[in-house]
Amino acid sequence: MQRLSDWGYLTGVSVYEADGFVRIDVKPKAAQVAGVDGLLANYHQVGGRPSHHYSNSTTFGDGNTVGAVQTGGQGNTANTIQHITTDLRAQVLGEVGGLLGALDKADGDTTDLRAAVEAIRDEAASDEATRTTLKDRVTNALVVAGASESGHLIAQGLAHVLGVVTS
Repeated sequence: MQRLSDWGYLTGVSVYEADGFVRIDVKPKAAQVAGVDGLLANYHQVGGRPSHHYSNSTTFGDGNTVGAVQTGGQGNTANTIQHITTDLRAQVLGEVGGLLGALDKADGDTTDLRAAVEAIRDEAASDEATRTTLKDRVTNALVVAGASESGHLIAQGLAHVLGVVTS
């Protein structure tokens, strides 16, 4: 552990009379070397503690922070893409799974409606998912549900997913 700490792959907190580290923080460098990507890499990249300098600047993490910070005068514009959180992803995927289960029990042709709900599931599972793209998929599924004879079975659930995505 000490060697990994010396190399900058992790930091640890040790206490007197304890053998080794009591708490370990894995650095983004370790995730990169281990070949971790996608959601786990995002987790490691966001980690870190802010360090404050009293020279009108703030550094978050180790400089590889995912996100955006903007300061300055009037008229500044920042264009950012905020990917969904792991919690939102899990909530949407859970609710969409329930909707697909309800469609399994539905009478009649649910092919188009199922495809629209599966598009929500696929988007939520994607590393590139944003609230905007999810909102578009849910809105499309609501339109398809309105035109489907089985749409009434899941319309309320779709409306709930839309509320979760837009809140």
